[in-house]
Amino acid sequence: MSWAGPDGLVFDKSLDGGTTWLANDIFVDGFAYGWDYAIPGLGRANGLPITKCDLSGGPNHGTIYINWSDQSNGLDNTDVWLVKSTDGGNTWTSPERVN
Repeated sequence: MSWAGPDGLVFDKSLDGGTTWLANDIFVDGFAYGWDYAIPGLGRANGLPITKCDLSGGPNHGTIYINWSDQSNGLDNTDVWLVKSTDGGNTWTSPERVN
């Protein structure tokens, strides 16, 4: 699971169905621009992160993806970002703009 908080975008995982979690969250990105913002013509929006894992059985099986949106490139420039981890969430790619 991932979320945006005071430490930026972070990830945590459980390997026993949620009974225990990592002692320390894994840092993913700075997420310095907040998640509550206005989009011209829409009003309020949020860029809260969404976490998904590829369970397809295909070549990307087990890859974890996080996407979110923000206005780090300006108040009139809302972007969608994606990172991925291929090692169970221990390390993450640099954010890639995907909009």
